Amino acid sequence: MLNCGAMHRSERLLNLILVMVVTAGLGFHAGWALAPLLALFLWGYIGQADAGLVRALRSWVGRSLVRSALPLTALWGLFAVSQALAGTLSVRALLTVLLYLLAPWALVQLHVWLTRGRDARLNVPLLLAIACLWLPIEIGLLPALKLPSERGVPVSHLLGLVAALYLFQVVARLEGMGYTFRLGARDWSASTVYFAVFAAVIGVPLAVSLDFITSSTQVQAVWNWPLLGLFIFFFIAVPEEILFRGILHNLLQRRLGGRVWPALIVSSVIFGLAHSNNSDPPYVPIHLPFLGEVLFPWVYVLLAS
Repeated sequence: MLNCGAMHRSERLLNLILVMVVTAGLGFHAGWALAPLLALFLWGYIGQADAGLVRALRSWVGRSLVRSALPLTALWGLFAVSQALAGTLSVRALLTVLLYLLAPWALVQLHVWLTRGRDARLNVPLLLAIACLWLPIEIGLLPALKLPSERGVPVSHLLGLVAALYLFQVVARLEGMGYTFRLGARDWSASTVYFAVFAAVIGVPLAVSLDFITSSTQVQAVWNWPLLGLFIFFFIAVPEEILFRGILHNLLQRRLGGRVWPALIVSSVIFGLAHSNNSDPPYVPIHLPFLGEVLFPWVYVLLAS
């Protein structure tokens, strides 16, 4: 068997490879102008899937307010450099992002102070911290900069991802998020079976009946499919899983005394409502996310047990 050190090294190598693959994919699609900066953001995002790195950060941060703020300061600095190199640097954008990062940090620190760092259940400060991380992105309050070019990934998404992972995994010390890219045979088999069942029995029929899926004469070029898959997985699917499953559902279940189904239902309703502005009429995107959010967290719970 691999020892812990070897496992962490292999996980770190896997995460590094993923960063390189995603950076290369977006570079080929959108250009290489700011690809190194994109890679740094991606390492902050994908790199935090390394449990060893998270533990090391927790140990280094401890209960120090100054140290806990330093990674977010570095993230803000990375944004400033990105804006400067893109030629869009502005004081307003810098202050907006600084406030965006400091507000949830202060709320998570309030949670740590109120609970002495021992209670990882959902409370008002953590709920407000989640809202502070999600709502500015949802309503477009953050600067519209993209990396590595205008055809790339919104920096606001990367900022929110890195900050959320850091604040909840490292500062709030939330356990059981299940955030890893090192998947075993059980993970692959369970996720494949449940996704196939959901798509065949519920997802596709319901989406077609609600005109959420419609026919089209336009066909994506075959070489775009892998890139589209990468983009959807890393910048839509995984971020939503982190926010609504790894963080919100996790905290809710702890608040509700470990009861799975009440937490599933509440998080599913919130997830569905969060998608209510994605199309017209607004009820269409609520059904599918709600049903998926009931099924997929169940897979999350099964695999975590």
